[in-house]
Amino acid sequence: MTSRLDRRSRPGRPSRSGRRSTGGGGGGGPLPLDPENIAVGDLAFITTGTAITPSLPSHNEGDLLLLFHHGYSTQNPVAPAGWSTLWSTTYPGADDAVYWKRAGAEESNPTVTVVSATQGGSSRILAVPGVHESTPFDVTPVQGTAAYQTAGAGVGNITPVTNGAVVLCGIWNHVDAGNFSITGPNGYFHLCGPGDAIGGQKREVTIGARLLETAAAVNGFTTNASNSWCKTSLIALRPA
Repeated sequence: MTSRLDRRSRPGRPSRSGRRSTGGGGGGGPLPLDPENIAVGDLAFITTGTAITPSLPSHNEGDLLLLFHHGYSTQNPVAPAGWSTLWSTTYPGADDAVYWKRAGAEESNPTVTVVSATQGGSSRILAVPGVHESTPFDVTPVQGTAAYQTAGAGVGNITPVTNGAVVLCGIWNHVDAGNFSITGPNGYFHLCGPGDAIGGQKREVTIGARLLETAAAVNGFTTNASNSWCKTSLIALRPA
C-alpha cells in the first residue's frame, strides 16, 4: 500500500500553527480556514459490535466538527446525538456517511450506532477552524459512485464559489487484497489514511484538503484498487 500525498500532517496531532486547546478556550485569536490548521482525531474501529466512538481531536468552541464513518456490509449507521447528516450512502458491501456539528463549549466523544458491525467499521473526526458560521458548506458535496471496484474509483469535479474555500476529498474503502494505492492531484495536503488494519484488511477514510485562494473547479482523488469497496466524495468548506 502506498500513498503519494503530502504527509506533513499526522493523525491525532494539531497543526503546526498551534494555539489549539481541547474543549474550547485557547488564546491568540481564531485560526483561519487552512488545511494546516485542521486537527485530526485518532481512528476508532471495531471488528464486531453495535457502536463506534471516535475521539475528538484538539479543538476550540465554534470549530466545525466532521465525522467520517465507514462500515463493512449493511450497518445502517445512525448519526450521533446532536450531530447532523451531511450525506449517508448504503450500497452492497458497505455503509458510508459524513456527520457534522459546531463544537460547543463542552464536547464529549460521539457514538455512531450501527445495527451490527460483524466485519468491521471505523470512524474518524476532523476539527476545522475558520469555517463560515451560517453557511459552512460552500456548495453541495459531490459524491462518486459507490461500488465494488476492480480497477479503481474516482469522483467528478466540485466548483466552490467563494475565494479561500477549502476542498476536502475523502475515499472510503476496505480492501480484501493487498493492492491499494491513492494518487492525490497536485495541491492536496494529506490529513489521514490510507487504511489501518482491521481483521487483516484496510478499512478507513483517506482524507486530503486543498486551499483555493481563487474559487475554481477542482477534481478529487483516484484509486488503484483491486477487490475493494470504494466511495469517493468532495466537500467544499466556506471561509468565515
